[in-house]
Parts: sequence; structure tokens; C-alpha cells
Amino acid sequence: MATRSFFVSIKNFTGKTWDRGDVRLPHGKWTEPNGFPSEHVSKAHLDEAGDIVPGTDWFESESDGFATGTEGFVEYTAEGIAGTLRIHFNNPFIGGNEFTANGPDRFTYHWGDPGGSDANITLEIQKRT
Repeated sequence: MATRSFFVSIKNFTGKTWDRGDVRLPHGKWTEPNGFPSEHVSKAHLDEAGDIVPGTDWFESESDGFATGTEGFVEYTAEGIAGTLRIHFNNPFIGGNEFTANGPDRFTYHWGDPGGSDANITLEIQKRT
């Protein structure tokens, strides 16, 4: 059983599909069976009532070995948008958790506290108003 894990959920409230680019996991392993980031985060759409339904994706990694943590990087681009969304997450065996998401200024990126041995973050991507 892993001593540390990091679960990242993405909610895309934009009209753009985000395509996965570079993926690196210097520490840990992708959680089986489906923890590796998908190729795309679909764009938002309207449901039958006219409410916005975000496109979603998730990925998860975990420690792999005695007294270890997990750390990774995932990048996304969107067609017609200059710049790259870069996500970094880190849940070390000793020390505090870290999460950052930086991308094109056209959008805002919101998330909460990634605390705990089993970190869990929801990243919301929205068009800047």
C-alpha cells in the first residue's frame, strides 16, 4: 500500500479542449489501472436546462517504495491559444504538499489545499472575465 498519493481532478469551464503534452513523474508511479492523464480534457458544454457542464479529467499517482512520496508534471495546450498550462504536484514523504497550475493569461486557475498523505485537488479552469 502506498504511503503517499496525489489525486488531481480537472474541471474545464472553457470552450476549449485541452490536449495533453509532456508528462513526467520523477517520483512515484501512476496509480493502476487508469491513473495516467488522458490525452484530452474536453471543453464545457450546456446541458438540456442550459447549465454549464465542465469537461472533466483526472489523474493519480502514488509513492513507490519505502519512505517515498510522489511528484509529477503534466502539460496541456489548447488549439488557438498561445501558451501552455503547466501542472506540478508533489506529496513528499516528509514535508508539506505542493500544487501549482500556471497557464495562458486568458484563463484563471483555482484549486484548494492539497493537504494530507492522500492529497486530493480539484483544479478549475475558467475564462478570465
